[in-house]
Amino acid sequence: MVFFTCNACGESVKKIQVEKHVSNCRNCECLSCIDCGKDFWGDDYKSHVKCISEGQKYGGKGYEAKTHKGDAKQQAWIQKINELIKKPNVSPKVRELLQQISAFDNVPRKKAKFQNWMKNSLKVHSDSVLE
Repeated sequence: MVFFTCNACGESVKKIQVEKHVSNCRNCECLSCIDCGKDFWGDDYKSHVKCISEGQKYGGKGYEAKTHKGDAKQQAWIQKINELIKKPNVSPKVRELLQQISAFDNVPRKKAKFQNWMKNSLKVHSDSVLE
């Protein structure tokens, strides 16, 4: 969970609650990440999905982070989607759908969860498209 500090009032805010805080705090122009200390102006905080771990923060000079197996699989899955977009024999409708999918970071890899995600996130209800 990523937390930010408002540079105007000093309040600590969860990422989910930033929009609400910005509407209440009139002087809030810049947010700082509590973990890594980076400053985010305007809507830049939305791109701050991952932050440094405690191991990186307190591990010292020679610390090397381990790659998580799930992250590697997810990146390979996103790469497959991006490769499909570039293929010339893909229909325009499917290509447009794949481009919408590639905008997300949390695309499920298993068929049943992927179909459910498509219905909920992209509002695709056509069974032929879901297959």
